[in-house]
Amino acid sequence: MLALCFAWGVAVALGIHALVAWHHPNIVLKIVFGFMLGGYAAIPNYGLIAKSTIPPEAMPQHNLISMLPLLVYIFASVAFA
Repeated sequence: MLALCFAWGVAVALGIHALVAWHHPNIVLKIVFGFMLGGYAAIPNYGLIAKSTIPPEAMPQHNLISMLPLLVYIFASVAFA
């Protein structure tokens, strides 16, 4: 699961980087619609799972799956820039 989360974050960063390089948007569109949209897309569950339905013993795994791709996306975006 960790490898999949890592790959998801890198894939989203690579996709956003390719779109920004292809379209050459101005700085506002690049930040708002590029990198922030990528940050939203990097979270695999998009915040659609109610935390009250997750058992307490599964919360660390849920938090890791939610945050690891976002962190990888941020670091990969900096690396691709």
